[in-house]
Order: sequence, then C-alpha cells, then structure tokens
Amino acid sequence: NKEEILKNIDEIIYKCCVIKKSIVENDERDRGERMLLNFGHTLGHCIEKYFNYEIYTHGEAVAIGMAHITKKSEELGITEKGAYDYIKGVLQKYELPFAIPDVDYNELFEAINYDKKAEDNAINLVLLTKVGEGKIINISMDDIEKYII
Repeated sequence: NKEEILKNIDEIIYKCCVIKKSIVENDERDRGERMLLNFGHTLGHCIEKYFNYEIYTHGEAVAIGMAHITKKSEELGITEKGAYDYIKGVLQKYELPFAIPDVDYNELFEAINYDKKAEDNAINLVLLTKVGEGKIINISMDDIEKYII
C-alpha cells in the first residue's frame, strides 16, 4: 500500500540506487542492459520538451511515456495483452499521469530528433514484451509514428 511504501521510501530509493549502480557499472557505454533503464524516456523526453519543461516533472513525463508506448506496442502485438492495463493501474494508484496529453504530434516528433538515442535516422526504443521483461528495438524515424499515434 502507498503508506507502507512512503514509510520505507529511504530504503526503497537506496535499493534502487544499488541496482542501477550495478547495471551502469556493467554497461558503462549504455549499449546493452543499461538501455532498458530508458523505458518510457524517449516519449517522456519529447513530452517534457513539448511543454517547455513546465507542465510535467521528469518522472511524470516518463510515466506517460511508459504507459503510452506499452499501449501501442500491445496493439502492435509486441507486448503481452494486459501489460498496459497493469502499468496504467500502478500509475493511477500512485497518482501519476498515464495518458498522452493533447498535443500536435508533428511538434512532438520534432523533439525525438534531439534524443540522445537517435542516430542515423533511427532510434533505439525500449518496449516491454510483458511486465518485467523488456527488449530494445532499433526503428527508423519513419516508423516511429506507429509507436506514438
């Protein structure tokens, strides 16, 4: 429950930092397992930039990115059915946004070009295959729309 988590937040944050430290140490160049930590970040960074870093915190924007990209990848048959509902439920429980706001998608797409993961007209995108399991796919910028719209 939320109160129990908040009561133990220091320990939870500490354990998360230990886990992240281990992953970063094993993949200093961000070319393997560490890339999975970017789940939700591609779209999240676009949302932050679109709203001039004023409307959503980084965590809120990433939450929207996680939910939206899972919804789309589920529709495309990449992610196991039910993953989106699970993620949406967790985000709602902790009062985090999950729905992509009303945006001009052309402007949103422009922000993707500034993403550090974008190179050679392609981007590495982290998708879930199911809750708890992710994979990294390299997609062309021409195909990114189907993961966002």
